[in-house]
Amino acid sequence: TNTDLAVIKVEVQQELTPAQLGDPDALVLGERVVAIGNPGGISLSGTITQGIVSGLDRTVTVGKVGGAQIPCIQTDAAINSGNSGGPLFDMNGEVVGITTAKYSGYTESGASIEGIGFAIPMDDVINQISDLCQYGYITGAYMAVVVMEMDTSVAEAYGLPAGLKIAEVVPGGAADRAG
Repeated sequence: TNTDLAVIKVEVQQELTPAQLGDPDALVLGERVVAIGNPGGISLSGTITQGIVSGLDRTVTVGKVGGAQIPCIQTDAAINSGNSGGPLFDMNGEVVGITTAKYSGYTESGASIEGIGFAIPMDDVINQISDLCQYGYITGAYMAVVVMEMDTSVAEAYGLPAGLKIAEVVPGGAADRAG
């Protein structure tokens, strides 16, 4: 869920030409790139935006403060809601990343920020896709907790909501590594 990647299998009636994968490590600052996506949904499907590579090896925090951090390619190609999951192409027409996020907000000084998008480098995507196809999940990433179900009667006795609760944090797991 951190990278919002999924693998789907489709059956088609005609032969398709797969996109060629590029080397994100070969990208240089200022290089032109193109993003394709569906900003705002199906009504704008296939929207193409262009920009430049404006940062390499940027760390993007996903979710809340303290959330997972993923390495990304930074671009000023427009990435809008609905673009996530679309390809980021280099000028050779090769997919170098998968668009995943945009930054919009304010700096500490109150200045407004727009036009900063991020894509997961293709080599990271390939590793995750391989894991999903082979195992059904991403290897090397696990919660290392034991959960228990707290039914309504037990939850009421403790004044807590019903649902899954962490019963134990596994020693030596992700929590230990994260501190």
